[in-house]
Order: sequence, then C-alpha cells, then structure tokens
Amino acid sequence: GEGRNGGGGPGGLRPDEVILEVPASAIVDGGAFKKSPLGQRLEDDQIRLISPKVQIALVLLQSTGGGTCVEHADGELAPWVELVSKCKTPSPTKWTMEQIQRTQNPKLMTLMGALKAVRRSQLDRVQPLVKGIGGLNISEQAFDWAITEIDRRSVLVPSQNPGGSKATSGNLASSGLRPTHILAPVLDLMLPDPLAKCRIEVEKDNTLKVIANEHIAAGSRVHFRPPPPGVPNEVYLTSHAYIPEINTNDFVVLKGVIPEDEWRDLMIKVDQGDMESTQKFQLLKIFQDDHYSVSAFTLPPRLLMALRILHLNSKLPKQNYSFEELKNMVQEDRAVYFSSQNEAKVAKSLLNTATHLLDKYPTTLEEDSRLLLEAPLDDDQRLAIEYRKSKKTLLHQIKLRMEDYLEQYADRRSSSSPATAANMHLERFIQQPARIVG
Repeated sequence: GEGRNGGGGPGGLRPDEVILEVPASAIVDGGAFKKSPLGQRLEDDQIRLISPKVQIALVLLQSTGGGTCVEHADGELAPWVELVSKCKTPSPTKWTMEQIQRTQNPKLMTLMGALKAVRRSQLDRVQPLVKGIGGLNISEQAFDWAITEIDRRSVLVPSQNPGGSKATSGNLASSGLRPTHILAPVLDLMLPDPLAKCRIEVEKDNTLKVIANEHIAAGSRVHFRPPPPGVPNEVYLTSHAYIPEINTNDFVVLKGVIPEDEWRDLMIKVDQGDMESTQKFQLLKIFQDDHYSVSAFTLPPRLLMALRILHLNSKLPKQNYSFEELKNMVQEDRAVYFSSQNEAKVAKSLLNTATHLLDKYPTTLEEDSRLLLEAPLDDDQRLAIEYRKSKKTLLHQIKLRMEDYLEQYADRRSSSSPATAANMHLERFIQQPARIVG
C-alpha cells in the first residue's frame, strides 16, 4: 500500500523515508480514542494525524487519558483526523469536524474541543499556550472552563500531583471544578520547511513513529536519522542541531515558528560560521520575542522545562529538582515574571540542576574534544560523542549564565533599591549575549 496518504501503513513506506521509534507512554493507551462511535475498542488502532502544511503542532498529553492533536501554526485546523481501525475495517475512517459534532460521542467531542482550544490559543500569536486537551474523564463543565482559561491566558491547572507543585488558580478553586486531566505543558521546537512531509503514527505496541521524508528534508540538510546503537530515545537532526531526546513522559510539540526566508538567511550565516547566528540558532531565544516563538532548539527537555518554571506560589523549597518535579511546576507558557527574590531562587535551582546533570557524565568537555580529534571512531560513535558534547555545552552554558545572573543579582541587591532588582527579570537576562564556552 501507499504509505503517504492513509493506505498501507508502515508496509507502504517509500525507500527515502526513515522510521524512528520512541517509547510513547505519554499516549496512554490511545487516550481519547478508547471507543469509536460504534463502541468498538480502538486500543489496537493506529492513530494517524497528517497535516499537509509546513507548520505542524503535535501534542502528546499524558494523564488518565491522553490524546494527540495536529493543527497548523497559523491557527487553521488540520482538515481531518484519520483513525485507522486495524481490527474492524480495512479502510481508514476519516472524521471531519462536522462528523465528530454529529456523533455527539463524548470522546470524539473532547478531541474536537481540544482542536478548538489549540486554534483559540494560537490565533493572536501572543504566546502559544497549551495546544490541546485530550482525555477520558473531563466533565463538560470542566472542559468548558479549561478552554475559557486558555482564552483568558490564565494559569493552567494540573490535577493533583503527589510531590509536585500544588499551584492552583483562583478561578478553579472558586468554581469547585477539578479537571482530572493534566493540562499539559509543551516544548516548542523550531522545524524548518522540509519537515512538512513528516508523519507521526501511534503503533499498537504504544510506540510513537516519526516518519520523515528524507528526500524532501535533505534539501536543507535537515532530516531525522536513527540514533546510534545504545543511545535510547534520541531524535537526531543531521544538521547543526538536534531535537532533544523524547523522554517517555515528555510533552513534545513540533511547530514551525520561523518564516522560510528568515530560516534560510539564518542557516546561511550559521554555515558561514557567524557566531551570533549560531548562538541564536542553538540556544538564546528561549522566550518569544517579535520574530521567534519559544525556540530553544537544542536545549535538553529537562532544562527547557526548568526555564519555563512559573507560578510557584512563591515557594521553591528545594535546590535540586527531579525531571518530574520540574515538569509538574510548569504551569503556562508565557515569559517568566517572578518577584526578584523568586527569580534568584529559580536561577539557583537551575544552576544546581545543571551542575547535577553535568556531574553525571563520565567525561569532561575537554576529554570529549580530545576523543573526537584523536580516537579512531566510526560514524555512530562520533555522533554519540558529538551529541553528548553538545548537551554538556548547553548545560555548561546555563550554569555560567545562572552564575552570572546570581552575581549581578547580588551586586544589584547590595547597591540599589528593591524595585530596580525586581526589574532584572530572568527571562531578559537569558536573552543577553552569552559568554562563549570552550
């Protein structure tokens, strides 16, 4: 079968496509697609979401129910969602939004609501918030509340998370509603034009398949390739950067956020060795400004999430956070505005977290550099070391930046009024030019 437009599945792959398999417990057994309108179980089905446009948003939600949504970054909904039922029918069933509406099936209605929420949260281009809400246990009332909250750019509230942050919203508390679904935080990654023809499928063994057309992608030297042996769950781009590893519990959004001509200009400058462009491409645009949405392209997910910590109810009791704790503390996707005291705590926590993660590596940056220069390596070994080195460089960069921030914070605190110190926002500091590492 032809794997491109809904037939065949993996058996119909063209030779210029690669398959990359990643454990995807975030899907939670098919999530919102547990039952079709006919009532048959869909757990063994492929859920295939295809967008014909460059700008793709894919959201994996994790909780009691999970779901996936695709929509165009310009706010236009994907024209259809395709459910491929392997057990009941040989041909795919395409559900249009109208058909979903007509079925009145609560699970499919939930999906439709999620897609609407995606559209609403992106139309004004202010900050992409949570891109979708899937799930099995959301009451209609709670769901309406959630969409309203997205529209209002209010705090997004997780369900009870033992050990996580208990940040809650006044609206939620006063209404007495408690959605049982986590409104998921997301990672935004820049994707260049060629990944338009990227297909993402959920297999019956709960594996996420990312199928990218290398033939198209290679035009700009950006395409997926499988990870080296022994390096689990990694997603690579073969150009100057990589997409961070997709950990089992990560929420990942692939979203085109940069105009094609700007991307091309940037890549030309990067190729020419322009340091500023390279830094811009790799690290520095962590928060949205006029031209780029959140585009910490090469930032490991746990640090990207750490940088998004917001709304901590003025409490950061610990100095080191696990990945789960960092994830639970992420409440929304806007720029970080803490009190100056809290910002210093966040910076200290990030410094400790980066240091802690760096200490886990058996080799130093210098040793990695020496290995790359001197050791006889095959391509896979070289790629693994380069990947490890790039992660360590970023961790080191964040460590230096947080040290700088805390030093400046201490200076300001001793020499200025509290108001001035409060204006030194961490997110602005992060956007300043970085010290060059190594």
